[in-house]
Amino acid sequence: HHRQQQQQQQQHEYKKMATCRFKNYLQTHGFAIVSGVLTAKECEIALDFAVDYLEVACGAERAWQKKKQEDEKRRDGEQDEELNDSLPQQNDVTTTTKEEEEAISSSTSTYFPKSVEGGILPFYGSGHTTFAWFVRSRPILH
Repeated sequence: HHRQQQQQQQQHEYKKMATCRFKNYLQTHGFAIVSGVLTAKECEIALDFAVDYLEVACGAERAWQKKKQEDEKRRDGEQDEELNDSLPQQNDVTTTTKEEEEAISSSTSTYFPKSVEGGILPFYGSGHTTFAWFVRSRPILH
């Protein structure tokens, strides 16, 4: 019985240390990763949602960059071209060339959403995506 109490005490101390390290890392870096929180199926679903967000965010980044280029051309006195302010539709060949599709899907692409230190993607509504809310809503996190 005494040995069982010692093991429980050790587990409790380990959890306290891990929690302290987690909080320190979170405070220092602004984020922390905890493994084993989601099931494999939940991870699969979350990744699908994350890819959906990235496709939309890449399209938004592409549209923003194109508009910025057009605005610069206008300021430089070049001939106005017709602008299409709508976002390109996924797999719509009338708005996206094959090269652009390949570029959009690459994290090294100029169309990949801008990130901040650590690869955090704070733009294009990332905090309110289906991905973010799916992860936040897992019962284990409450």
